[in-house]
Amino acid sequence: MDLTPTDINKNALYACMGVPELWRFNGREWQILCQAEEGYRECDRTPTFPFLEKADLYRFLEIAWVDEVAAESDFREWVHQQL
Repeated sequence: MDLTPTDINKNALYACMGVPELWRFNGREWQILCQAEEGYRECDRTPTFPFLEKADLYRFLEIAWVDEVAAESDFREWVHQQL
């Protein structure tokens, strides 16, 4: 949970703390932001989980709108298959 006030530049704060990537979802669109020299840049996949693309996140999100428990279970199983 992010409790910082909205007037703080969160990207700059997280970059100073050395956070390597940020995931954001605004209710419609996922953003995977990866740390770069100039702050963060948007990426199509996460360096932490290189097998995970944004398209995969959307697929599991669709399942979660109907059944969160099933989405979590399906996601865990899918991750194990990727490893």
